Amino acid sequence: MKSGVYLLKAPYSGTEMLKIGFSKNILKRIKTHISSNPLIEVIGYIESNDYKRLEKDIHYKCRSLHYKLEWFYNRDVIIEYFKSFESFKEIF
Repeated sequence: MKSGVYLLKAPYSGTEMLKIGFSKNILKRIKTHISSNPLIEVIGYIESNDYKRLEKDIHYKCRSLHYKLEWFYNRDVIIEYFKSFESFKEIF
């Protein structure tokens, strides 16, 4: 079971947004999201045992692009930031 912070791209409020969330079981959580919205695109996740702190740090780093809750405006800078982590993994 892999834990960490995931990044998804999905239609939201008439545009495409990014969702940054965390889970103790990344694959299970992402499958739940996809089953509820098949238009979701999985960008990947950052593997971490300290996923709650990591998610909070990422939300803070991306605060200028925050929309509401776990949703952020779709900008390449967020995707590039996620991919810059050594523990970043793509799935599916």
